[in-house]
Amino acid sequence: MVQQSTNNIFENVYKFNGKELDESTGYYYYGARYYDPSISIFLSVDPLAEQFPNYNPYTYTMNNPVNLVDPTGMAPEGSDWIPGTDGKSISYTKNEKGEITWSSNTSNKFKQLGNAMLQTTKGKAQLDKALLSQDVKIDVAINEGRREGESGVFNSKITFGYTTPLSVDDKDNPTKITSGRIDLYPKAYSDILESEYADYIKVSYDGESFSPSKYSIDENLSTTFGHEIEHIFDSNSSSHLNKLQRKSSDTEAQPNKVSKEIYQQLNK
Repeated sequence: MVQQSTNNIFENVYKFNGKELDESTGYYYYGARYYDPSISIFLSVDPLAEQFPNYNPYTYTMNNPVNLVDPTGMAPEGSDWIPGTDGKSISYTKNEKGEITWSSNTSNKFKQLGNAMLQTTKGKAQLDKALLSQDVKIDVAINEGRREGESGVFNSKITFGYTTPLSVDDKDNPTKITSGRIDLYPKAYSDILESEYADYIKVSYDGESFSPSKYSIDENLSTTFGHEIEHIFDSNSSSHLNKLQRKSSDTEAQPNKVSKEIYQQLNK
C-alpha cells in the first residue's frame, strides 16, 4: 500500500485524482468547477450538462468512477463505447453558437453521420445513448457498398443497417447485449436517390411512409443509425432475445418508432 504523509518540509497539494486541494475550503479544483470529497459531488452544474440530459449535472463521472474519470470537470472520459480511429472513445462538444467539434479520433464519415444525428432531438438522444453508455461497447462500420448479395433498388429487401450482438451478459442477464457491431450501408440510400424512380420510392415505419429523395444520404442514414442503436439497448428489440426465448416477436416495433420520429423531426 502506498501512503501519503506530510511534514514541515514538503506539502503536496495535489492529491485525489492528482487535483489541487484548496486547504481553505477542503475542495478539489478541477478547472471547470470544484469537487467536494465529503459528499462526492461537484459544487456547480456541469458546463456541458445539455449533452447529458439523463444524468444529474452535479455527479462525478455519472456515478461510474470505476470505468470513467473526469480530469477537467467538464465531461467523463475513459469510456470505450464507440471507438474512434485510435481505438479510444469518440466524443463531441457544442459551443454557445451551436458549433459542433468532434474529437480528433473521429472519422470524417462518422462526423457527417453524427452531425446529421444532432439535427434532431431524437437523433441526438440516440447518439448520446450510444456514446455515453456505461455498459455497452458499439463498433460502427459505415460501409462503402451494399450488403453482400444485394443490388438495385427494387429488391424485395434493401438493407440500410444491421446489428450484430458480439457479447452478452452471461452471468446476470443473458438477454442483455454488452458489445455489438452496427453495419450501415449509405449506398443503399444513394442508389435510391440516384434512381430515375427516386420520387416514387417510399420507406415505411410504424404506419407512416417517407420519401428518401427528400433528405440527404446522411439524414436518411441517421434514421437507420438511431434504429439500430435501439436494437442494441432495448432488450425487447434484440434478435438475440428472441433466439433465447425461441419464439417470434416483433423486434422492429420500437426501432421503427425511432426511425419514424427522426424522419418526422427532419420534416420540421
